[in-house]
Amino acid sequence: NPAEQQVAITFRRRDELSPTSLRIIDMQGLTLHTTIIAPEADARIDYPVNSLRKGVYLIEVRQGTSREVKRLIVK
Repeated sequence: NPAEQQVAITFRRRDELSPTSLRIIDMQGLTLHTTIIAPEADARIDYPVNSLRKGVYLIEVRQGTSREVKRLIVK
């Protein structure tokens, strides 16, 4: 971070029964991308950012009642 071409998003499963959702959100709150990942897998997602405008975005990962949000800066 900052990213120019792509960003690698990695996470570990916290709940074996709940799928994981991943969202890319702009600063106006608009969801630009959503992915649902099967509950049995730890994951790494390589997300291309070259289609996004330069600026700040949020990456939200949810699994069950757990939620984590990180900032993404695109150059």
